[in-house]
Amino acid sequence: MKKIIAMLFISCELIFATDFGYVLDDINNTDIMLYKGSKIEVVDSSKVMLKAFVNKENELFYDKNLVFKIGKLNNDSLVSRTNEYTFKLKKDKFSKEPLNAWEEYEELYYEACTQCHSAHEPHEHTMLEWEGIYSSMAEQSQLDEEVGTKVLKYLKSHAKDGFIVSE
Repeated sequence: MKKIIAMLFISCELIFATDFGYVLDDINNTDIMLYKGSKIEVVDSSKVMLKAFVNKENELFYDKNLVFKIGKLNNDSLVSRTNEYTFKLKKDKFSKEPLNAWEEYEELYYEACTQCHSAHEPHEHTMLEWEGIYSSMAEQSQLDEEVGTKVLKYLKSHAKDGFIVSE
């Protein structure tokens, strides 16, 4: 009986399992602009879906509080009340492994933040907490704007309330 229940549980997990991927490089086409590392749902071999919140300027955010910006809609007709956007994306533009998309930003974080102190694990804080911590450290770290933006994106994506679940 235990084996049957276990098999049913595994079967249900497979049926309801969702395949996610992470954008490997910034994407900017006529319909949508997405930042590297954005989390997408893989629908089939060439179609993906993005769940995001949109502000009045058509900017896309991971969270309903509009804290973590992940891109922008370039086409006004795509605005959706369901916050779901389906579009085509070639397989080589995303990876199912978050490390493939975030490795460069992770290295920047640890390189920059361990110059003076040991680095905190990103999942120790929320996205808003990381914004405050980063703001207080930005001047001391003397990171240029581009590197600073990448470090903050890495921290927010891996935060307690970010979309990358720490293991």
